[in-house]
Amino acid sequence: MLSFQLRRKVERSIRIIREAKIRAGDLPLIVNFSGGKDSLVLLDLARQAVDDLVPFYTKTDIQFEESFEYARSICQVFGYDLAYSTPDLYKGGFYQRLAHFKYFPTIKKRWCSRDLKFRPQKRKLTSMLGRHHFYKLNAVRRYESSRRRQIYKSPVYFKPDYDVHGDIIVLPLLDWTDNDIQSYLKIRDIPVNPYTRSILSLDAIGVPSISLTFMRGSLSSILPYMIG
Repeated sequence: MLSFQLRRKVERSIRIIREAKIRAGDLPLIVNFSGGKDSLVLLDLARQAVDDLVPFYTKTDIQFEESFEYARSICQVFGYDLAYSTPDLYKGGFYQRLAHFKYFPTIKKRWCSRDLKFRPQKRKLTSMLGRHHFYKLNAVRRYESSRRRQIYKSPVYFKPDYDVHGDIIVLPLLDWTDNDIQSYLKIRDIPVNPYTRSILSLDAIGVPSISLTFMRGSLSSILPYMIG
């Protein structure tokens, strides 16, 4: 059974999702779904809140393929087809963009997210649903890091997507803690992606969350793209 505090957070998140659907009108809500713990909670809440939604996975060429397969299998269990985009829908994969910029993405210059994920996603959504402004549910939480606590000092559950002008980012999990996520998944008996135990981010290898071990082992293959 959910604790009183967690139940209140669940109710607030569902209200935010339903408000997003009202604002989206006839368009489905887009649920950004990586298969990680936070996005598992997000998808489960979204399917309780509304009927019209599209789980969406932004594939890149530097992710674990097994995580994509896990995300797709979870969506099938929940009764959804998992939509996805690939970097070739925009300007190519990680190594092509690295050759273009000649520097690795950083916290302040996150061309990886913009070029490999957000803009390819927009093109795929446009091909699926037409040219519209979409409401996209993200599993961002302010308690994930000190940087996010600073960014989200005041709760902002709806914000413009500055990488895809006109779209709106919706943050139903903004106030959730790590313990909230763990407790919810346990109570709801939702199987967790085994790859979340890795030290690497599910989202990508070779971006700001890159592991030094991976970097040391991969420089020989990456350097030609930076100096070529």
